[in-house]
Amino acid sequence: MADSSARLVAYQRRATIPVFIATLCVVPVLIFERSSNSAWANAAQILNWVSWLVLAAHVAVSFAIGGVAGLRLAWLDALLVIVSVPVAPSAFGAARLLRLVRVLRLGVALSSTMRHAK
Repeated sequence: MADSSARLVAYQRRATIPVFIATLCVVPVLIFERSSNSAWANAAQILNWVSWLVLAAHVAVSFAIGGVAGLRLAWLDALLVIVSVPVAPSAFGAARLLRLVRVLRLGVALSSTMRHAK
């Protein structure tokens, strides 16, 4: 158990930046998805899927490494994966904005870490 816990913490640490970048990709998606230019709209759709797949893979790997403890650690990400599936009707499109909540959560965690480092 201690081994999987250590692996889970190490994975979470390594995955922070890639998942953060994938989360930030939602911003251009929201800007360009309604574009009249079909190339931009298609690019936004692809970027949305890539962003969602990164988040879904993160949740899956967290669960694979840590089981229920992994899901507890990635509970917000699991919730975001469920509510922001790209195939959801456009009425649920605003749910993608919820992915940005993860950015806020990371900012709080980073500021807390910086305070404790001083």
